[in-house]
Amino acid sequence: MHTRDGKLSAQFEHTMAVTRTGVRVLTLWPAEKPLCRID
Repeated sequence: MHTRDGKLSAQFEHTMAVTRTGVRVLTLWPAEKPLCRID
């Protein structure tokens, strides 16, 4: 994947679940921590 000017690029997504106690990121590896806080 690359941008219009030819530089490299990447795209990723996470699967999230909305629960009674908040939001869970389902696609994180066990050692990963979310990069943002979801309230």
